[in-house]
Amino acid sequence: MLLYTKVFISLFDITFIRNALVDEIPFSKTLNFLFVQKKIVTLLSVVKIKLMTLCLH
Repeated sequence: MLLYTKVFISLFDITFIRNALVDEIPFSKTLNFLFVQKKIVTLLSVVKIKLMTLCLH
């Protein structure tokens, strides 16, 4: 259970860092970059949901 909590917290850290990086990058960057960012967010969301269900069981 503690391990899941640690992973869960680190995932939130990753999201926070990613958001901070996006804020630093000018909006004029390529759409491809934004598409990759979207994929990362989706992946993180899926992992978070899976972790939450694991924590509940």
